[in-house]
Amino acid sequence: MFGSANTLTAWLIALTRLGDAAVLLPLIAVMLSWLMLVRFQRAAAWWVISVVLCAVFTGALKLFFYGCPRVLDLSNPSGHASLRG
Repeated sequence: MFGSANTLTAWLIALTRLGDAAVLLPLIAVMLSWLMLVRFQRAAAWWVISVVLCAVFTGALKLFFYGCPRVLDLSNPSGHASLRG
């Protein structure tokens, strides 16, 4: 399907970049705008709360894991997985 390791790497890098802030922040704004346009104010409020809490918890987890000893070899949670690239 992917021909070679370099092709697979290129696909994975492209897929990872979909989680960058330059992609996600406009998508968040579009979703919020659409919810407001169709007058789903309660859903829009929950959307904003969800995005903010996700960013806060990801930041807190990054600080927590940064300070953890490397006994379990835990690494920082991916910001891409939680809307913070």
